[in-house]
Amino acid sequence: MQTLTVKTDSTSYNIDIGSDILPDASFFDGYSNVFFLIDENVDKRHGQRIKNIYNQDDKYFFLSVKSGEGSKSFENFQNLANRILELGLDRKSALVACGGGVTGDLTGFLASTLMRGVDFIQIPTTLLAQVDSSVGGKTAINVSQGKNLVGSFYQPKHVFIDLDFLKTLSKRVLRSGYAEVLKYGLIYDSDFFDWLNQSATNSLVSPEMIDKNPDHLRLAIYRSCEIKAEIVSQDEKEKGIRALLNLGHTFGHAFEALCGYDGRVEHGEAVLLGMSMAARFSNRIGKLSSSSLADIQSHYETYNLPWHYSEHFDEEIKFDAESFLKTMYKDKKVAQGSLVLILLTEIGQAYTEHNVDIDALNLFLQEEFR
Repeated sequence: MQTLTVKTDSTSYNIDIGSDILPDASFFDGYSNVFFLIDENVDKRHGQRIKNIYNQDDKYFFLSVKSGEGSKSFENFQNLANRILELGLDRKSALVACGGGVTGDLTGFLASTLMRGVDFIQIPTTLLAQVDSSVGGKTAINVSQGKNLVGSFYQPKHVFIDLDFLKTLSKRVLRSGYAEVLKYGLIYDSDFFDWLNQSATNSLVSPEMIDKNPDHLRLAIYRSCEIKAEIVSQDEKEKGIRALLNLGHTFGHAFEALCGYDGRVEHGEAVLLGMSMAARFSNRIGKLSSSSLADIQSHYETYNLPWHYSEHFDEEIKFDAESFLKTMYKDKKVAQGSLVLILLTEIGQAYTEHNVDIDALNLFLQEEFR
């Protein structure tokens, strides 16, 4: 097992990474009641394993969370809050998120608001959640106006990254998680990007390769979390450098919103598409060299990642520049009516563009969706 520490202005906590590292019951000795919010798919595959650890005490409760972005709604938030309170939540209780990013975001937001804040622990079960959403304390739910527009910064007490959960994931879910791994190389660490290029990256996007190359998987997750921890430690509430973690997300969130969060594009897939668009737009406005753009495109093609939206969506699904741009303006990173984008100057170096040339962006989108 490897351990990282996240230090912020408000707190510090550990991230444990390894196989078969779920906390034993003694970890929760100081809590009056412990509420596990478990993704329904995780419950089917791993629920009995989880419950067997804690079934000796009636202070543990297990609530199922439906998979998908639709669970991050006010209605579901209210239903879960009422149920948890009915079961006896008090200030000495803890919530445990056991699932992907949806479960983690929802559980964290519940923890930050119930009793004005109770402890919560992250047990992320997808690659995306393990390398990104479980670390850093962003919690949120979605509203009709956009994704993650209602939320809070609320750090977990501990993060347990158990690699065994990844063995039951589909190739699609693994590839979605790889988007966030690749992001760290693009925005922060060119050596990491080179390592991903030269190493057996297919072990990160192919379920059958996980057992064959577990060290590669562990190293990729460790370095991803290490970068995230470094950035969050410098900028807990996204006033500066942490914004760079949003590379591709404004483009990506538009794909998700225009599809109505119906599963046609998962969050990580949308981020992959969004990062490729951010790279091309960076090149279009003269910030990213054509050789660097070609290197990024080559990486996408080598590992069968969607470089253009047409490589992901069925032919009948079309987008247009006008509606796409309007949707981008609903993103929470819009500041004082101005669109803000994270763009690249080179592999391993990103920046925040506060003065986006909207005419250039509109022309770019027209060409993207021609």
